[in-house]
Amino acid sequence: MVSAVRSCPQAYWQNLVRGMLKILPRTELCSGTGHGVGSSILPPGTSSAFKPPRCKLIMFYTYIIRCNDDSFYTGITYNLRKRLKEHSLGKVSFTKNKKPLKLVFLKSFKTREEAARREKEIKGWRREKKENLIKDSLH
Repeated sequence: MVSAVRSCPQAYWQNLVRGMLKILPRTELCSGTGHGVGSSILPPGTSSAFKPPRCKLIMFYTYIIRCNDDSFYTGITYNLRKRLKEHSLGKVSFTKNKKPLKLVFLKSFKTREEAARREKEIKGWRREKKENLIKDSLH
């Protein structure tokens, strides 16, 4: 097995990830950012420059919610269904007393960093630019 690992680290990681998918719950898999299945364990004989393939099960989302007072809430999440439920149940202070809420923009990203960068960018915009983004995403 060691010789197979040295000759083909990509195949080693593909088999390792397939095996982990059978044991780990979905939320424990990562996007190759240093925890879970990813960069913390290298196969024997692999140089530290080797980068394992990214796990593609978890996506991160930047979203905008329009509140009943016509204000916007911009956020990020990896579990959209759970996060929208938290908003609707009043567990998010900004949107707690501003129901009903409507999801008006959603964009997916491969990493949390990309989603957070987009969230920060959108939060810095004036209302008119956010309205244009929402309008353009509908077409």
